[in-house]
Amino acid sequence: MGLRRAKGLWSFGVWKGLNIALLKPTTFMNKSGGPIYQILKNESLPLEALLVVADDIHLEPGKARIRAQGSHGGHNGLSHISDTLRTTNYPRFRLGVGSDKGNNLVDHVLSPLDAPDEARIQSRFDHFGDALLCWAKEGFPSCQDLLAR
Repeated sequence: MGLRRAKGLWSFGVWKGLNIALLKPTTFMNKSGGPIYQILKNESLPLEALLVVADDIHLEPGKARIRAQGSHGGHNGLSHISDTLRTTNYPRFRLGVGSDKGNNLVDHVLSPLDAPDEARIQSRFDHFGDALLCWAKEGFPSCQDLLAR
């Protein structure tokens, strides 16, 4: 339901006993606010139910940060989401991908990770999943503590 109108792939399911809806916009990243807005509207979901997952060049690969709100920090996707939702008061989970100093930023974020960075991130997937589940069940303080480990 709503795939074309939302311009994204989405699914509802149960993960570790918790109802979860996932959306992967099929638009360009810098136009991802539209699909998010449409899903929230079409499914009558409150903004508090939203957690945006985004890459972050300001964090080392394998590091993550979660915030209840905040600026886009130069991230074009988060900027478009904020503009579309007309607020920065939505949670975001930022996954570090590092930056390739001296090279084009666009090329860096659109290129595959190098093997050591990919391995570092993949080795933390279970930890990230636990943090996301913690956010959904317990909220930010517990989740932030978990990510700090």
